Amino acid sequence: MFCPKCGAQLQYGVSVCPVCNARLNTATVLNDSNGTAVAAFVMALLSIAFPILTVPAIVCGHLGLAHSRKVMGQTGQGLAVAALVIGYLTVALWLLFLLCVAGGCAALVAMSQQAQ
Repeated sequence: MFCPKCGAQLQYGVSVCPVCNARLNTATVLNDSNGTAVAAFVMALLSIAFPILTVPAIVCGHLGLAHSRKVMGQTGQGLAVAALVIGYLTVALWLLFLLCVAGGCAALVAMSQQAQ
């Protein structure tokens, strides 16, 4: 966030510019959430039931994490990390599920061929 009067870079949560002593709109300064991280977290939770949302959740999680590290005072780093963990675990669980289904189908085919 920058001071609208002098252009100095401000720290998170300040209500007065330390350079020019201008009063700042604190609602604007304090409301600096990371929408990409929030969206990633919501999609990661939904990806447990709807696996098609896993890839967008992981992509948005990486974007939200990069954005929260780049912008000073940006919140949402925890949500982005949680979205990435949930997203990658969901990928692993769905792959394990598909592997079990494929193995079960192969076992059924082998058993049916043995019975003949």
